[in-house]
Parts: sequence; C-alpha cells; structure tokens
Amino acid sequence: MPFINRYAMLVFPKKPVFDWQNELYPKHPISIPEDFFRNDKGKVYLIPKMGSELKFEKWIEKNYEGLFNELLFGWVTKESFWPKNRNYKMFREWFHVTYHSMVIDVVDSPLEREDEDEENI
Repeated sequence: MPFINRYAMLVFPKKPVFDWQNELYPKHPISIPEDFFRNDKGKVYLIPKMGSELKFEKWIEKNYEGLFNELLFGWVTKESFWPKNRNYKMFREWFHVTYHSMVIDVVDSPLEREDEDEENI
C-alpha cells in the first residue's frame, strides 16, 4: 500500500464552538457527545508534508484564517453570525487540531477531486 505525498490534519470543534452555536440557537441546544473524538464530527484535511511539528504549527499559524472560515461555515453559513476579531489564539481555543504524517492510500483507484460547482448543482 503506497504512502501519499500529503499529511492528514484532523480538526475537531471544542466547547467554545458548541457554546457559540447554543447562543445563536438557544431553542435547539447541542452538547459535545461523550464519544465525540471517535466519530465523524471532525474534518480531515490533506495538507502538504511538513517534516516536523514545529513546521506544522507554523503552517497552521499561516493558514488558520481560511481554515477558521471554512470550519465556521460548516456550522453557520451566515457570516454576519460568525464571531468578530477571530485570531490564531481563538482558532486554537475553538478547535482541536492534530496531524498525521503517515497517510496510506488503501484504495486501488486514483484520487479524484470534486469540483465545487458540481456539488452545488
């Protein structure tokens, strides 16, 4: 089974995301499930190979803004409801982030990308 030339980054929301969601929609409160980090509530991103945890942290610091926006959009699509003054510290407080350097492709078919426009049709 071949390795691919990417790392995997897993991102899970932390309590502040749930608190924010519950402030926006108090009639439909949600809580963090007990087995939260063992189910599909997080997101997996394929990212460039980093070589070290320090390089990964620098990459996150450089790219957190786009990630933060994409993750918030997954919860609430209306940007005016998003928290103001988002910064790197807030991103780390709101999301649990890990990376994995060994990404193995166990599927025989080639990787495919979906065009965003096709998804919205």
